[in-house]
Amino acid sequence: MPAEEWEALKPAERHVVLLLETAAALGDDLLFSHHSGAALLGIPIFGSYPSKATVTCLHKGGGASTTHLTRNTTKKLPETVSVGGLRCTSPARTVIDIARTDTFHSALIAADHALRTGLVSDTQLRTELDRIGRARGARRASFVLDRADPLSESPGESLSRARMYQLGAPIPVLQKSFHDAAGGFVGRTDFYWEDEDTVGEFDGLTKYSRGQESCPEDIVTAEKVREDDLRLLVSKFIRWTWQDAAKVTPFETKLRRSGILQGPPVRLFGLSLR
Repeated sequence: MPAEEWEALKPAERHVVLLLETAAALGDDLLFSHHSGAALLGIPIFGSYPSKATVTCLHKGGGASTTHLTRNTTKKLPETVSVGGLRCTSPARTVIDIARTDTFHSALIAADHALRTGLVSDTQLRTELDRIGRARGARRASFVLDRADPLSESPGESLSRARMYQLGAPIPVLQKSFHDAAGGFVGRTDFYWEDEDTVGEFDGLTKYSRGQESCPEDIVTAEKVREDDLRLLVSKFIRWTWQDAAKVTPFETKLRRSGILQGPPVRLFGLSLR
């Protein structure tokens, strides 16, 4: 592939290229799973994709991981789907596998997306979780499913909510609509803490400009007007970016300064604060 084409690809697309080449070299009977399955299905994750293809195979004859493959073994092969001629685990199994092996925030991003886009239902996820029984990470996956929410509209919003759980912060209402005294619609916010009467916005500019064709200056102005109108209806208004939420400390600082988070962080289920 020409270097300029490769550089133009997103990380998930680069990983799919790796999977295509791996299947061409080693056979198209491979069952891609975990992060490789997520890349094929368009399920976002947090962090980098692995440098090798990840597959699932039966315990018997599955073989060990190699230079090209990371193999995960199972007693019974899960349901599969075909994407672009490649086999991968079903969306439900892919989410469960990520939830039991990846970080909490990456797993919540994947689960929220799959629910929001209709790739899976909560029932399908619960059924798949039951199928794996007491497999490694099953309890961790259950913890993720209990907190997944289809109302989370972007990976950034899911990451933000994951940080709230990790810090023991109160979990806000998602996608709250606000109206003025005359009943006119003012805006819909990413997060709203009712007890604190505080609105939280992740990358509000991107959310406002989604689907818009206005010039950047008009978008900035419109978003400023929207924020000013919302500030008249609530006590506090805070916003943050992906860079703030990607690391715990900046996000914790935001929540503490706004009064949302008080006292020491509460560690839930031994969640890592990475």
